[in-house]
Amino acid sequence: MDAPERRRRQLALKEQLAVERQRQKAPGALAAALAGRVPPGLKDTLERAFCAAFRLVFQKGAGVIEKTYSKEELRAGAARLERAVEARPSAVNLRRMEKGAAKGGAAASIGTVAEGGVLGLLGIGLPDIPLFTAVLLRGVYQTALGYGFGYETNGERAYLLSVLCCALAEGEAAPRWAAEADRLARRLDGPGRLVIEPPALEGYIAAAGGALAGAMLTAKFVQGLPIVGVAGGAANLAVYRQVLERARLKYQLRWLEKRAAAEGRE
Repeated sequence: MDAPERRRRQLALKEQLAVERQRQKAPGALAAALAGRVPPGLKDTLERAFCAAFRLVFQKGAGVIEKTYSKEELRAGAARLERAVEARPSAVNLRRMEKGAAKGGAAASIGTVAEGGVLGLLGIGLPDIPLFTAVLLRGVYQTALGYGFGYETNGERAYLLSVLCCALAEGEAAPRWAAEADRLARRLDGPGRLVIEPPALEGYIAAAGGALAGAMLTAKFVQGLPIVGVAGGAANLAVYRQVLERARLKYQLRWLEKRAAAEGRE
């Protein structure tokens, strides 16, 4: 068993444990304490705002986001590291690929804290949602490129959104979204060409908007209050890190699964 296959099995087990923790997760203490204070309809408002932000970034924001990093350099780096792994499938080369794919996330996380904290101090909760969504997608985009995957097609966007849902899901939704992300990955990387039509993509956008709204509900409520709202900015970073951690796991595991399939492994 070579190093990539060992790593694939390690990550598969890591994800199984993460999904099980999410399945058994109870509501947070802060969310429970403030549940009665959250205005009715706020979740629906947040969900619509996140869905609109996803549509905006997908339609018009990619070009702007790509001005903050070199897409070509990231793709070239991923190809170079992939060749190194194929030439010498060692743990060292795999670690280099992981580090390369993780670049950019730390810088983006600083921006996540800054935009959320400043707006929170001013008592502004909702207006930062498009900015937060763009920062979040920027981190996932860089992660995808770091493993040689794209984000331009509806199929890749559906996969990206399913990974986001996978990261934030709780209860029985956790294993369901993990399985959906894997299903999309197999269709995208296998024979044939997966085509996701716009109406189908809307379903994934709605699910991701709902997942983010649920995760940020209490945080955005707190962030909408002057001074106290700083807590909402910190929550932006927590959600960002939660999503990016799962994205790195899923994209790396997807790359290893694709490699194993090409070699005829189960």
